[in-house]
Amino acid sequence: IKVNTNFSMLQSVRISISDMFYVEPFFSQNTYFAGGAIDLIPIELAKHLWYLEDKSQQLSIQQIQQQSQGWQLQQHEKPYFGYSASAFWLKVEISNTSAQNIPKLLEITYPLLDDVQVFLVANQQIEQQFRLGDNFEFQQRIIPHRLLLVPLAFNAERHYTMYVRVVS
Repeated sequence: IKVNTNFSMLQSVRISISDMFYVEPFFSQNTYFAGGAIDLIPIELAKHLWYLEDKSQQLSIQQIQQQSQGWQLQQHEKPYFGYSASAFWLKVEISNTSAQNIPKLLEITYPLLDDVQVFLVANQQIEQQFRLGDNFEFQQRIIPHRLLLVPLAFNAERHYTMYVRVVS
């Protein structure tokens, strides 16, 4: 048995406080997503998010894709908009510059959001789309977990825009 001690402090801490709930391995879109501690070193998206308030809750993903004005950079450690009758659209640019396809799980840590829609867009085309939230039965979740988890597959050498529509 060989013991690997080449872990940074960040990796060690993340390993020691990883999710206490077991998630079975999950298969979606011809890709397996790991179970258990899903991703020990996550990519924090919060400081890279842009948001747009949709007071009417009527804007579609196609309208949002064309919307070039009104987006504001989210400045907080975690996005928080309080209780609102508005829908909030979030967007972030993601590039997979590697030669490998990369499966990731989007983790939304506030499971009480009523309606969450996730759109992964490449070249103005929706490649992946998911809908979840507290308005839906737990059994309807893509991955049965206490948090909202969305399996995303990022193809090699491809640029994406991820849009997330949230209604609280």
